[in-house]
Amino acid sequence: MTVIRKVASLVAGSAFCLGLGSGVALASGPVEVTPEPVVVAPAPAVTDWSGFYGGLSYSAIGGQITRTPAPLTAPIIGTAGPGIFMGYNVQRGHFVYGGELNYMRFTGRFTGFVNTQDNSLELRLRGGYAVRNVLLYGFVGPARSSLFGAGINNNQSGYSYGLGIQAALPHNTFVGFELSQRVVSGPIGAFTIESTINAASLRFGYQF
Repeated sequence: MTVIRKVASLVAGSAFCLGLGSGVALASGPVEVTPEPVVVAPAPAVTDWSGFYGGLSYSAIGGQITRTPAPLTAPIIGTAGPGIFMGYNVQRGHFVYGGELNYMRFTGRFTGFVNTQDNSLELRLRGGYAVRNVLLYGFVGPARSSLFGAGINNNQSGYSYGLGIQAALPHNTFVGFELSQRVVSGPIGAFTIESTINAASLRFGYQF
């Protein structure tokens, strides 16, 4: 009987402790579990292209001229030359726009035509879209060039347009590639000469 009483006392004590523990837990209310914080990866940074910039270029030149009346068409013999550019960008989020002055120095000769095509000057309106450190852009604007012969520069005027891509490098520098075309015309004596000047250009620049 003594053993039975001891066992009964232990069981009763354990039940009392369990009940007391449950009562304390209930009295203190439910335990709040703090959720793990959600880590959101930051969006990829977009290069800031805003402000003044300038640089140098080197272009491979091709194209042709067309004479009217007394029609004559002559291709430009492939040539190349250096250039310089400067401009200003405004940026709104991913969109970049602005103006640029671009000059290319070259002398292009023609098959069966005595004059040479000399140099090009353009004022461009540019618009583009920035993705990370890359800017894709297009441009359009007025252009000038000249046909030189017999000691006389015959000025031509018209328009230019093109597409380009540039990538940001360290220390505010950038490198780019551009495809462009100029269509300019002007009189020489009784004729009108229209020149189509194509260029593939490598560009290296600095943002101020």
